[in-house]
Amino acid sequence: MADKLRQKDFKEFEKAFNQVKRANREERVDAVGLLTPSLLRKHIDSKQDLVLAYGRKGATVEYTVAELQEFARHIDRQEGRKQKNIVGVPLLKLEKLSWRDDKVRAQTQIKNATLYRILNNILHFQVTASGNNPGKSHHQVKIRLDEWYNYMTSTISWVKVSREVAIGRLSFDCSCGRHQYWFRYLATIGNFALTPKEKDFPKIRNPRLGGCCCKHVLKVLQQLKSPSVQQLIAKEMERQSESSGYVDKGQSKFLNAKELAKARRARGSGKNSAAVEQAYQDFIRARKSFSRKTKEKSVEEQLKTYKVKNSARKQENKNLKKRLKDQKEQANADKLLFGLRTALDMGEDMGMEREKIIERFAIKNDMKPIEVDAIAKEANL
Repeated sequence: MADKLRQKDFKEFEKAFNQVKRANREERVDAVGLLTPSLLRKHIDSKQDLVLAYGRKGATVEYTVAELQEFARHIDRQEGRKQKNIVGVPLLKLEKLSWRDDKVRAQTQIKNATLYRILNNILHFQVTASGNNPGKSHHQVKIRLDEWYNYMTSTISWVKVSREVAIGRLSFDCSCGRHQYWFRYLATIGNFALTPKEKDFPKIRNPRLGGCCCKHVLKVLQQLKSPSVQQLIAKEMERQSESSGYVDKGQSKFLNAKELAKARRARGSGKNSAAVEQAYQDFIRARKSFSRKTKEKSVEEQLKTYKVKNSARKQENKNLKKRLKDQKEQANADKLLFGLRTALDMGEDMGMEREKIIERFAIKNDMKPIEVDAIAKEANL
């Protein structure tokens, strides 16, 4: 199998996922219905319910002040758990905090996780997808070993050091949707996230902020405990310790064919060699197919298609924002009219003059009496 694990293929894999990340960042700019920190704070302070877009087809979802306050309590609970100024979470604690369902999926659905690149103290893994999402053969998991530089100047043997670093404090990111929609926000506020970091609350998928790691990350954590991967870490730490210049100068190493084969044989990934080989060949075929499709269209055609789609998406956003604005203005107008009708009825029952009632209502609502009078006449009040 060693001759089939080529450094070139993993460089192509890295390049492809860099393109995916750039596309995700662009798409996120046009996202709708996000519960931002500002919105959460504003509506809790004003004690007003919040209506947000749900998708791009005009649907909305409403959150009461009580629900927003509950979200805030879950945030405070997680904030209270993290240690200030300490980055990363120990490997065993990450496993303990993760949901049982994700642990089971990691064992039963994920066949392989292969270390293929080390950039400073960040390990890049290619992880096979479960097959539940058509078109996705692999995901990329990045793990930062946050105690790497603490041990760089140690006089302990690199083999022993690598074990401490591998199961010590970690930060991570995964390209899968589970991490993006369930756990990236949690990792961000817990101070164990890599970029991109998430500021918008997962109001739909994980409002109670439970769990911790997706099945792909859990598979990688299993690999970090294997002697094979720890030996590769020890070798890289030794290499960096012998190099000239600063220790974090952007040193990057793609594993060679022999090292890739060793990483592939790490405990927990080689039990079903036929399945592993099949998964890898699927990736190779998918990459070649992607290359063929890319060549079929010229760069100009691809750019034109992207601009059309991007323009349509922006127009959808404008239309949606206008509908939401109109709904909000109508709701405010109905509320104002109801208040004015109530004030006039009560004032007249108390024997107050109409002009005095309108004047008081105008002051209370930061309006001019002439504006209030015009509204009353238009509504035949």
